[in-house]
Amino acid sequence: MTTIRYGKYRLDIAGESRERICYIILPTGLKENECSWAEEAARKWSANIAVISGTDWDNDLTPWPAPGLPRQEFGGKDGGFGGKDGGFGGKGEEFARKLREEICPETEKKLGMNTTGRYLIGISLSGIFALWCSASDPSFDGIGSVSGSLWYDGFTDWMKSVHQWLGKSYYFSLGDREKLSRNRRLASVEDRTQEAIGILREAGQEVFFEYNQGSHFAPVLPRLDKALQHLLSEQENTVSGHKKVSERQNLDTIYLAGGCFWGLEKYFKLIRGVTDTQVGFVNGHTENPTYKEVYTDTTGYAECVKVVFDPAVLPLEKLLEFYFMAIDPTSENKQGEDRGTRYRCGIFYSPDSPADMAVIREIHDRKEKEFGRIFVETGPMVNYTPAEEHHQDYLQKNPGGYCHLKPELYEFAAKVNRPDSQS
Repeated sequence: MTTIRYGKYRLDIAGESRERICYIILPTGLKENECSWAEEAARKWSANIAVISGTDWDNDLTPWPAPGLPRQEFGGKDGGFGGKDGGFGGKGEEFARKLREEICPETEKKLGMNTTGRYLIGISLSGIFALWCSASDPSFDGIGSVSGSLWYDGFTDWMKSVHQWLGKSYYFSLGDREKLSRNRRLASVEDRTQEAIGILREAGQEVFFEYNQGSHFAPVLPRLDKALQHLLSEQENTVSGHKKVSERQNLDTIYLAGGCFWGLEKYFKLIRGVTDTQVGFVNGHTENPTYKEVYTDTTGYAECVKVVFDPAVLPLEKLLEFYFMAIDPTSENKQGEDRGTRYRCGIFYSPDSPADMAVIREIHDRKEKEFGRIFVETGPMVNYTPAEEHHQDYLQKNPGGYCHLKPELYEFAAKVNRPDSQS
């Protein structure tokens, strides 16, 4: 087992997969005698099992009152992804952002992964959080809600307001049906769960639901086994008739230069549809350049962000529109107060995606008509070298660090291209 900490959050990880990982929000964490279960599950499904603990999930991630209590609206006018308090009264949104921007990418980087399948399972009330998180984060391929307490007022109303559910596999489980029916509150859980499943199926999503022996709060490990089976197996789903999707396919890569790469990476990382970023140096004439060498403006390299994205969620044309919002295309070798050829602007397509050049050329021509003469290079990525590790996610590691971009741009990036947004 490997243990990684992010502040108060602890991840206990089993497995040696370089491709698939399942994050499990387990309120109590793994007990010492349960570690062997995680290791066996990791071997069985050829996936890393990462158990997240470190907070009182049931209380920290609970935004709705139970039935009979005054109605509490969730999230505000924008459909639940923010509002005055943010999702889940701000606490869930804070953790979701940490999960999306730090825990998942950093963990997978430390494990040396090239992730093709990422899954999230929540236990009890954390199952609500997992479901909510799935609507705002395209990086998860499957969502599990084990004993998910979906009785809260407003939750299914919110689900109906989110018109775009992403292509995933969903798994729900509850306790013994007869025992559920004897308890008024748990019967309400069943009703709301079935309503949530109906909403997902109506949206064309693959959903598997089952009852388990024992009470609603029966031992969790056997139920996790079933969740992993339905989310990670390649077998056909007996309910939907659809095959499992265990890999994110058809991702694309683009190299974008636009001034200091610290702020530009943070900006792109916030945009829904971007699955990975890395800062580095593009299209120069020396081998293995360092930051200090590039800083001299004698290597020909430009600072850039390597952006990996899902075109099904974020088309290249839309991504490039967001790129132009973050730069001054009329400025030559200068962005903000940063001057030099290393800070020039450029859009460079991957050699694996030559068809992207047609989209790049169309956007470039459109911007020339809009701005007049612009200084944005276009063409293939000829050579690229990642920057040193301390430059990666620099502003995440150094929140007060220098950045030429305005804070409002980050706020825009966090909200744009969401199911409930207009952009």
